[in-house]
Amino acid sequence: MFEKIQHIGYLVSDLDVAIGWFAKTFGGLNAGGSNLPDGPVVPSGGRNAFIHFGQIEVELIEPNDKSTIPENTLVMHHVGYVVSDIGGSMSSLQDKGFSFLADKPNTNVMGQQVLYFDPTTTNGVLIHLTQQPSDPVNIGIGEGCSVDRIVHAGYLVADVEQAVDWYEDEI
Repeated sequence: MFEKIQHIGYLVSDLDVAIGWFAKTFGGLNAGGSNLPDGPVVPSGGRNAFIHFGQIEVELIEPNDKSTIPENTLVMHHVGYVVSDIGGSMSSLQDKGFSFLADKPNTNVMGQQVLYFDPTTTNGVLIHLTQQPSDPVNIGIGEGCSVDRIVHAGYLVADVEQAVDWYEDEI
């Protein structure tokens, strides 16, 4: 069902500094961003930017409430997975007992259809499905570090065996 990890989202205390760091360190290109409303994904609202480098993308999110983010630190926030048919994937996953934070996907600044899982049904992990547009926004891969793909995302869990069992049973 999942084709690949589409991107990893990070919380940052200063969006402009983080954008500059990705540009300087990896040759990242800012693909755009927007203001984020208060809601279940970013409770205090804020602003974001999508950074492309190599063949991957990261989302940087500066929430309005930065009280839990150490200065000059990236804090993992969510993982996005690519699916070819977001409606079909949503239906199939609902049949398995998953629920979502919205009734239908929203379209982000890059034309991608995005739908977040309700984290109470994903073992507490914030995950979203992403369907790429038929004519994706492509600003290039940037200079510098040539990253081909994200191969995994690590999670800190209290009980590894329980987490593995959950993934084997639910996904």
